[in-house]
This record gives sequence, structure tokens and C-alpha cells, in this order.
Amino acid sequence: MNRPGFTTAIPKRRYSIESFIAVLLGDLEATDSREYAFVLALVKDGETQPQLYVTAERLRRSEANQGRYRMRLFTASSISDLDDSDDWGDADRFAETALRVAASVLGLGDAVAMRLT
Repeated sequence: MNRPGFTTAIPKRRYSIESFIAVLLGDLEATDSREYAFVLALVKDGETQPQLYVTAERLRRSEANQGRYRMRLFTASSISDLDDSDDWGDADRFAETALRVAASVLGLGDAVAMRLT
């Protein structure tokens, strides 16, 4: 499984979407060269490991053409850059879009995420 590199993170929010729990993580300590603002991890009910991650990564000034943050998708088979925007530095805006992306990738259609905490 491809996954973002971090050792510690603080859970900020939890959501339920169909048969998945999504956890929005912040205050991350990265173990790779990226600087994560947020990570959304989706775990299927009854499982312990996430099936996918969506990240908001702070960009270096030299990379920040369209925005200061990059949204990236990590799945079992790939890592994809999705979009650059200043919006991904805001927890609410990032979570809303990341949940829609995750629902689409997981084949959940128009499923609506319910905030738990």
C-alpha cells in the first residue's frame, strides 16, 4: 500500500461515509520530504489499515504556481497529484473535497459523509 510518510499525527475529525470511517489528521510529523498540512485516511469497517489517503501538502515557493498546497491521492496501486490550491490549507475546505474524491475513488457514488467528531 502506498501511504504518506509520517510517524505522529493528531486526529482532528472523524466522519462516517457508507461502510468507511474517515479520519482527518493534522499536526503531522513527516518522515519523508513532504510537509503535510492534513491527511484524510479512510478505513473500511472491520479493518485496521486505511484503503486510501488524501493529503494536503505544503509546497515550496518554487512549486506554488496555482496555490500553496497540493492535494495528493494515495491508493494501493498509485500516487496521484490532484490539484494545487490555497484552499487545501483550510481543514474544512480540504476535508469536504477530499471526502468527495475518496467517495468517487471507492465507488461510493453520491454518498454523503456524516461528521462524527
